[in-house]
Amino acid sequence: MRVSATKNVKQFDSKQLVDGQSNLANKQIDSCVFVMRAGETIDEVLPSWIEQSHLDQNYYCPFNLNIPVHLPRRKNNVEEYAVDPPLSECGSAMSQIVGRQLRTKRINLRHIFSSPALACVQTATQLAKVLRKKRIICVEGGVSGDADSVNGAMSIEGLLKQRYPIDTSYEPIFSKLPDEEFEETVERIVRVFKELSTKEAPCFEVNPLTLEFTHVLHYESGTAKATSWQKIEQGVFELRRGP
Repeated sequence: MRVSATKNVKQFDSKQLVDGQSNLANKQIDSCVFVMRAGETIDEVLPSWIEQSHLDQNYYCPFNLNIPVHLPRRKNNVEEYAVDPPLSECGSAMSQIVGRQLRTKRINLRHIFSSPALACVQTATQLAKVLRKKRIICVEGGVSGDADSVNGAMSIEGLLKQRYPIDTSYEPIFSKLPDEEFEETVERIVRVFKELSTKEAPCFEVNPLTLEFTHVLHYESGTAKATSWQKIEQGVFELRRGP
């Protein structure tokens, strides 16, 4: 039985990320890896947004200022948006704020590795716009912990039609995810992060489970999950330290 690790994650204040990296502008940052969670999604604040907006294949009625005016058309809007929701307007704005902070600190991102989940790609897109980067988003299913949102995500062709700045030359380590136990999810994420550390740094990882790699992580009590956190912590430390 697959257990979604996202249930064990607390909300992340993006300001903590920026404050924690505030002195990087005056240091050598070639070996740094930036980790950021996707912005706020509609379903986090409006769980019944699909019903309230009367979403179907031909109709969508924005009913709240915090939901987007337009949605990309998908093969099955209701089913796909149920597992792969977009950013809220607040989530989009917060993504831009983080991008502006990075630009203010003169931090030059060379890659943005993003989960295929729509909210993650939209978060990465806001960063790319603020940082004035083109074709910078590397879509990587391996950095996500939610198989449903990855396997139900838009195709690269679909993302390109929405003019998201996708790097089409990037070959993902994982395009699809199998059903996994919690421990298998942890092992995969650590392994993918280690592989991505060989890319030209710094990297900015954008995915639903990035909180697994920050100090604001929270787990339910239990030996298995405590052991899993130790593995993640060790893996990220090795990335930050470098080879």
